[in-house]
Formats: sequence, structure tokens, C-alpha cells
Amino acid sequence: MVHPVYLFFVFFLFYFYIFIIIKILLWNCRGYKNKKQELSRNVDGYDVIVLMETKCPHNSGVYISGYRTYQISRGSLRVNDFRPLFDFDPGGCESIFLGDFNAHNTLWNCEYMDTIGESLQEAMERRDFMCVNMDTSSRIGAIGERDSNLDLLFCSAVLDNIEYNQLDDTWDSDHFPIVFKLATHRGIYSKRTNRITTKKTDWNKYAVSHIWLNALLLKHGRE
Repeated sequence: MVHPVYLFFVFFLFYFYIFIIIKILLWNCRGYKNKKQELSRNVDGYDVIVLMETKCPHNSGVYISGYRTYQISRGSLRVNDFRPLFDFDPGGCESIFLGDFNAHNTLWNCEYMDTIGESLQEAMERRDFMCVNMDTSSRIGAIGERDSNLDLLFCSAVLDNIEYNQLDDTWDSDHFPIVFKLATHRGIYSKRTNRITTKKTDWNKYAVSHIWLNALLLKHGRE
């Protein structure tokens, strides 16, 4: 007679959410060559550095130790270019757009709204983006002018955990650097195991199950 064998396995599934903090520096340096020393003293700890108005020719780029540089020449920016910018996000992605937009708008702490700022706001709201640093004042105003907020970061609505801080030192520019921190997760790591942990095992239930299993096997052994 064939006796059935009952095998009981207890599996534990572990989930690990690996959160990563990405630190971004945004700065209109107003010329890179005379800011190299200042940058070298202040760039430690950043994952991404975004520099505007480097004033470097195409054949003489920016070099920062420990970083890879991406530089591309561009033409003049037209007001109606903002829609294609935000349309780059196909939807459902976690996207950010940042830079010196040179767009004045009271929505992000400027004294007045100009046509560029109006166009930028329209493009932002059309794709359900939000301006993160709405209360900074990144550009120092000329004599008799109020400071303005031109260095901006826009993000899709799914990114609601971005922190930011405007630094106190301009590093010899007329724009203050702004630091952004955003948290993201690399993915889920899972591991299966059939090892029983002594801390979480209910040994009373284990004893009852063990007695029931032995009785079942003895019953089949007598048949």
C-alpha cells in the first residue's frame, strides 16, 4: 500500500524598498571660467549639477572633477517653445524640468507677469505640472528693482516629495544657487526562504500540527 506523504513548507516573502535621495544643484553662474575655483569648493555631495549661462564656446566645455558633462548648443528660445518642452513628458512618468526660464510671473514670486511668464504658466497647467520653488528669489535685482525668481524647477504631479533650499551665497554671480532633494526608489527586492524564525514561530500551533500529522501518518500506516 502506498502511503501519502504530506510536506508542509512555510515561505516568507521579504520586500525591500530601496529609497535613494537625489541631490541637484541649480545655478546660473554667469560665466564658468571665472567661477571654476568657487565651484570646485562647493560641488561635493551633488548628484546632478545644472549650470546656466556658462558662456563657454562649443569647443571649450565645462569640466568638473568627478562629473560627466553634457553640453549642447541651442538657438534663441521663443515664447511658444514652452508647450513642446512640457509635451516631452508622454504622461504617467516622473519628470522634472529645471533651468533659468527668464519668465516673470507673480505665481512664482516675481513682482509682475510678462508674456514669457504667462506662456510658461499656461504650458505648465496644461500638462498638470507644478512649480516647486514658488517662494525663492534666485536673481538679485538691479538698483531700484526687486529680486526675481527665474531659476525654477517644474515637476509632474506624481512627484510631491521634493525639498529645496536657496543658498545664502551667490558665489560671485547675481543668481543664488538652489539645492533640490528628491526621493525615489530603485525598485523592490524580494527573497523567498523556507527557514523558520524562532522569534516569530507560534510553537503551540506547531506542536498541535505536529501531533495531527503524526496521527494522520499512523492512521494510514495501519490501513
